[in-house]
This record gives sequence, C-alpha cells and structure tokens, in this order.
Amino acid sequence: MQKNNIRQMAPIILLFLFVITYLATGVYSLQNGQHAVILRFGKVVHEVSESGLHYHLPPPLERAIKVYASKVQTIAIQDQDNANVERFTGDENLILVNAVISYDVKDLTGYLFNSENVKSLIRSAGQHCLSHELAAMSVDDVMTSGKSLLRLVIKENMQQILDELRT
Repeated sequence: MQKNNIRQMAPIILLFLFVITYLATGVYSLQNGQHAVILRFGKVVHEVSESGLHYHLPPPLERAIKVYASKVQTIAIQDQDNANVERFTGDENLILVNAVISYDVKDLTGYLFNSENVKSLIRSAGQHCLSHELAAMSVDDVMTSGKSLLRLVIKENMQQILDELRT
C-alpha cells in the first residue's frame, strides 16, 4: 500500500521540484560596480544597482542584463586603419593626435538601448569634438598651454552631445 502512495505522489513531487527549479532560474547576483536592468517582455521594468543576490521572474517573463556601470572604460580615437588621427589646426598645420576617451555609464537604460553601437557613437562624438576644437586652435596652443584646456572643452562638448542622445 505504501508503494502505491509513493507512485501516486511521484508525479506531484516531480512537478513540485520542476516548479522550484524553474523559479530558481530568476535568482541572479551583482558584484560591486555591477548594475542590472530588468526587462519584462522586452520592456525595462527597473534598474538594480546594489550588489548581492537579487530575484526577477524566470525567463521568458523577465531577464536581467548586467553591466559594469561603475567601471571606467576606455576607447581610443583612431582612423579606420587603426592609426593615430591626423587633423588640421586653425593655422592649417597638420598634427598627429593620439587620444583616448575614458568614460563610465551614467544612464544605464540609455547606454543599453538608445544606440546599437555605443562605443562607435562615443568614438564618433570624440572625433567630432576633437576636430572641431583643433580647427579653432593654433598648433602652438595645441602642443603647449592649450592642451589641458583642450581636454576640458572636449570633455564638456562630448558630454553634452551624449546627454542629448541619452547614451
């Protein structure tokens, strides 16, 4: 008689274990500096920035996209052939520029979903700002006293462009 009870209970126990296992697939962890965007049926529900264990509804209902948002990332400004950038200054001198953009993520949702290729967009904004500012300066200013001012102006202009694009 006990064997019949066990056989009758086996499908219920298996179903229970399956449901528990399925629900457990929604558990995820965030490390220090990591943020997550929770998507429900492809729509952003909320952002999570605290490290530790978290839960979202199991797939396909929800999913978490994790990004190191606090980590400073870098992109080199280069031409198509991965060489340093050649630009004209305001006094029509050609200079060779070696520039690196350091950035961190300010708006995680915008960073993930407002552009197909964020790094390419950041690189393009950097090239645009660099060309625009170099064209307004003499080669002497670029090579000496204007170098630090150039950095600040490019940073402000790039931030303004990227904020407008919500990236």
